[in-house]
Amino acid sequence: MKMHIGETCFCCGKVFHETDDIVVCPECGTPYHRECWKQNGKCIHYSLHETGQSWVPARKESEKIAPVCPNCGEKNELDAVKCSRCGVPLGTHLSIPTWEKEAKKKREQEEQEQSQEKRESIWERMKETAEQMDSSPYCGLDEDTTLGGERLGDVADFVKQNTLYYMPKFCRFQAGHRISLNFPCLFFPQFYFANRKMWGLAIVLVAFLSILRIPQMLMALLESLPLMQEMLQENNDMMMIMEPVFQNMLTKLENWQTVLYNASVICSYLSICLEIVFALLGNWIYYRFVLRKVHKISGEKLSPEMRRRRLQAEGGTNGWLILGVIALQYILIAILSAVLLFILML
Repeated sequence: MKMHIGETCFCCGKVFHETDDIVVCPECGTPYHRECWKQNGKCIHYSLHETGQSWVPARKESEKIAPVCPNCGEKNELDAVKCSRCGVPLGTHLSIPTWEKEAKKKREQEEQEQSQEKRESIWERMKETAEQMDSSPYCGLDEDTTLGGERLGDVADFVKQNTLYYMPKFCRFQAGHRISLNFPCLFFPQFYFANRKMWGLAIVLVAFLSILRIPQMLMALLESLPLMQEMLQENNDMMMIMEPVFQNMLTKLENWQTVLYNASVICSYLSICLEIVFALLGNWIYYRFVLRKVHKISGEKLSPEMRRRRLQAEGGTNGWLILGVIALQYILIAILSAVLLFILML
């Protein structure tokens, strides 16, 4: 009955104290001293019983606001039950007490804090799981299960780097899938395969892509020859020697200009198509490469520890191979350029 402390008895008008024995009407909630209730034998707050309303503490009564009719917008008296203009029932129009607002705000704040703690807890668990999977070379999988006919632990040892990325994809490949996006292969497939120690395929790609660049190199030479002739005009001796050569080269290239242009466009599209194909199948090609290497090493009679070291040494990545492929690419382009110039000067 703490909510009645400080209120007044409807019968005697005296203020309720903590030591008072207080009873309330079961219908309207009006509080009385027990002696006052016994004296009357019933609730004497007839106005509430007639209107069907409930008793409101004085501190809440002071927070009442004038009810506005939702139908016509008319402002009515504080205790009005119906609109004085249109007769529509108004219902309860008490403002929310300050203490109720504070309690509600506190509950919402506690709910937000609990929700935040729950989200942080979920995130921490996810982060911890990811760290555990990343720290485990087998990504939480059983190392003795088979993957493409080989032991998963051996495959993970050979992959070595980024097993968290490759192991789930390898499991999908085992189920029959082949398509998987590989961004490095979309732009530099030869460098990706070189980094993964697939140097044979990397060399073939460098050679093939360099050959596809021949029409573009010839078109660039056709555009640069007139500029080279203008530069040589300042040196008469050099001009006399090189003028016939340049003119001969220019004549040959102009005769084949249309063919070279069409060939350069076709080769450009072929290069793009090749890069897209390797971007979609690059991971699967690496998967097949890993299985072949693991099968070969597993066939050797080695102890488990020696086999693991051999797999890690044969697999993984090697950044120096990327530099080697880049150097090979520039050397091959230089050789092709020299051969083309020699052919044109004949």
